[in-house]
Formats: sequence, structure tokens, C-alpha cells
Amino acid sequence: MQDNLSDLLQTVRVDDTCCIKAELTAPWGCRHDQSSGAMFYICMNGSAYLEIVASKQIAILQAGDCAIIPHGSAHTMRDSLNSPIAPKIPDPCIEVPPGLPVIRGGGGGCMATLIVIHLRLDRVRARTLLRFLPDIIHLPGEQGMLPQWARPLTEAGHTEVTSPGPGSAAALNRLTELMFIQAVRSAALRYEADDRVGKPRWSPQVFNAVRLIRSDLATRWSVVELATRVGMSRSAFSAAFTREMEAPPMQYLAVQRMLRAAELLRTPDVAISEIAFMVGYDSEIAFARGFKRHYGQGPGGFRRATRLTIVSEPAVQEARRPQGEIDNPPRRMTRPQSA
Repeated sequence: MQDNLSDLLQTVRVDDTCCIKAELTAPWGCRHDQSSGAMFYICMNGSAYLEIVASKQIAILQAGDCAIIPHGSAHTMRDSLNSPIAPKIPDPCIEVPPGLPVIRGGGGGCMATLIVIHLRLDRVRARTLLRFLPDIIHLPGEQGMLPQWARPLTEAGHTEVTSPGPGSAAALNRLTELMFIQAVRSAALRYEADDRVGKPRWSPQVFNAVRLIRSDLATRWSVVELATRVGMSRSAFSAAFTREMEAPPMQYLAVQRMLRAAELLRTPDVAISEIAFMVGYDSEIAFARGFKRHYGQGPGGFRRATRLTIVSEPAVQEARRPQGEIDNPPRRMTRPQSA
């Protein structure tokens, strides 16, 4: 996996980031139901037991530790395995100064402070990577401090939250994207060095085919051509690809072409006819037909809608906000969904 890790990590895209700070005193406990996003926990002080509901896998977080739940699996967090699970997380405190929304709760004992980050990943792009990730990625701290790679990223993220400016949302998404990537890299190094941890079993031929497709979407790929390039028979390759990628080769190719086309359509100076050629279509009409089948609207309509959203959304939001909120901008970050 390590040899191809860069290719896998290229697929990571964070579309939205939500963050809270939790100050919880023992005894405390809460549950998060299955989520479409990934959860990223940073333990600032104290300790916490993180348990996946389905697999019963447990990670004990100490000060400086980080943990990711990449699949958004239902899980519980509590100070002790004997502590009860609350049916609802308290709402964030409204009296705190600008910055991270703060949740406070518990029984008044020893305090644990956690930073909770909810990442909305593009799971279509990252499907291959996610197949190889465990339910929990637990990254120990360094003598009670965050891992060295996490410190500058968390500091930069804190600055964006406490002093937001133009482009802060995009900057925060990229910072959390880097945190996710660095966490996976760090875990990969640990897993490679630990013989007790089972390495993922996957076909290098299928992965090479995925890399061929993604690196040259304009090529007229066929199942026969891909199978030949990776050294397999057509039938064996098709069966292996469908099993491991959960889609036949040509269906996967079509999805990747549409994803790339959508990216290019957000760039106003690239003609639709040129985009069609860049993603492997000889005809703009055929491209438009395939794009509409995938997204429900033609490429021209998609481009106009995207441009309209980018231009008008900030102005509309500004116009709808009360004057007091304009003078004192509200925090963008919100708490993640919970039971």
C-alpha cells in the first residue's frame, strides 16, 4: 500500500468542515450515529474511550492523541466504559467569545477537552482509499502534545476559525484535508512497521488499471485494453475490478470522466467542446447526453448554475443577515450531527 499511497491520497477532497470544542467532566458519555462524513477527534487534555458500536473496537485517547473514524461509523465517546451514554449532546454555549462553539456537560469530575471535527469527504473519489482504512485510525501524541505534523495545521485552523476572512471556508477545508492525509500517512507508517496489524489484501493489477484510467481520461479505454495493460485476461480482470471497485470497469471510467468534467466546467475559460475532448468524448453532443444522464442537467446548465451560486450566494447571505450580525460576523462552524 505504501508504494501507491500518493496515488490513493490524491483522491482525498474535503467539501465542508464543521468543528466544535467539547469540555466534558466525569462522568460523561455520548453517542454519534452513522454519518456520511468522517470524524476527527483531537484530545487536548484528559482521556476518553472511543468505541465503534458495530465492531466493539476501542481506542483510548490521552492528551495529544488524535483519532479518525473515516467511514463515519456509529460510535460512542465516554470517560469510562462504565459511564452511561447520554441520549443527546448539549447545545453549544452561546456566551463564549468568537471562535470554536463550545459544548459543556458531564457530572463535575475530572475534565476532558476534545476538538471534534466533522469532515464531509467526496466519497466517490476516495472510494479506493477508504476501502483500505480501518474503522478507527488512532494516532498517539508525543509526551502529551499533538504529533509534530498536526501542530502547525491545528494552529493555522484555529486562526481561520477565530479570525475568519475572505476565503476562510476554503482554507479551512484544505487544512483539514491535509490533516486527514497526514494522519493516514502516519498510520500507514505505523501499520507497515507493526507485523501484528494485517495489511490490506488487494490486487495490484486493479490498482494499476485505476491509475491508468485516472491519469488519461481522454483515451478510448476498453476492458480488453485495460486487461492487456495490466497483464490479465479480459474475464479475470473484469471480475476482479468489479469485485474490488464495486463497479464494472467501463462504469467506473464513465464516473471518473463525469467527475473531471464537473471540475472543468467550474473553470469559465475552458470551452465545453474542449472539455468533452479532454474527458474522452469525440462529440460534444455525446458528452452532453452522458453528462445530463449523470448529473440531471446538461453541461451548459451546470456551468451557469455553478457560476450563479459562486457569485450570488455571498451577496444573498449578506443581505439576509441582521445588521448586528454584519457588524459582528457569526461563527461558521457548527456542531456535528449526533443522536
